[in-house]
Amino acid sequence: MKKTRLLWMLAFVVGCAAGTESPAPAQTRPSGLSVAESMNTPRSGHTAVLLASGKVLVSGGSGIDSDSTGLRSSELYDPITGHWSPTGDLNEGRVAHGAVQLSSGKVMVLGHGLQGYRAELYDPASGTWAYTGSMSVGRIYPRAVLLPGGKVLVAGGDPGNPATSGSIELYDEGTGTWSATSAAPERRMQPALVLLPTGKALLSGGYYQAYSASAALYDPATSTWSSTGSMSGPRDNHTATVLLSGKVLVVSGATAELYDPETGTWRSLPPLPEARQYHTATLLPSGQVLIAGGRNEGVTLATAVLFDPSPGANPWSPTFQLSEPRHHHTATLLPSGQVLIAGGRNDKQSIASAELYSP
Repeated sequence: MKKTRLLWMLAFVVGCAAGTESPAPAQTRPSGLSVAESMNTPRSGHTAVLLASGKVLVSGGSGIDSDSTGLRSSELYDPITGHWSPTGDLNEGRVAHGAVQLSSGKVMVLGHGLQGYRAELYDPASGTWAYTGSMSVGRIYPRAVLLPGGKVLVAGGDPGNPATSGSIELYDEGTGTWSATSAAPERRMQPALVLLPTGKALLSGGYYQAYSASAALYDPATSTWSSTGSMSGPRDNHTATVLLSGKVLVVSGATAELYDPETGTWRSLPPLPEARQYHTATLLPSGQVLIAGGRNEGVTLATAVLFDPSPGANPWSPTFQLSEPRHHHTATLLPSGQVLIAGGRNDKQSIASAELYSP
């Protein structure tokens, strides 16, 4: 697998907030799309987290000049004013890192900085970053979810480092420390990791010496893994979205399938209208999923499609055109129900543009 495929990571966290000011005007486009104010810095492979205030924290990524040296800068998008503003810099540049919001409201970023094993916390109250406990191994493309008990489960690593690819760790915010938990049934790089309504975490696909179709469940009550049904084919760098029904939609290439936690089985769906990777998948309040942008056979896409889980419905329907093609971008569901699509790469370089989708 080429190194250029190993430089990106996406994270999506949903919160809630309220505001009273009028939003800044945006350039309206057809089909509910409007061009938003651009970020202060072009970036791709960054992370985006919705804070409890309703603002969106964007951190790190790759800038225009280099695909391998991560940015230290972070910025905040305010959906009330429609403006971006700088906030505290990371202690080290990061790209292909992970991000997760903690129970306290702070945000932790982890992996693929100067050493790959360090993590740091963003405090929304002060707008600053501070180091916290380090993981036992360095990681690139770590996948992280907040468990019901408040701990963070981290999986995934570097295929060149077997220890990293196989190890699973837990972060305890109360102590600021990491601890090992039982290893997953299979080593994997760039899998998908999501939290199910049952409180268990689903780990699917990934890459280690070969692409994987397997899936496993982590039970925080027992700190153990168990194998569950395998996907119809191997996947890595796929998106996994938990639907309102509790089922999980996975998408990569031109194919998609649904995981049913009650039966532990997967069901293949009709193919997408257009194959794509490095896209985003966002669950909308309606229960539909917005699949936006991505890359198909070396071409960056400006298209988007909606997935409809309703019985008997056509599962895929094309929707708006993005203002410009992008992949390795972020898509964040705002409290208003809009989706903020920010940054990414076109066919040449990282970009700073952003846009809003209104369902």
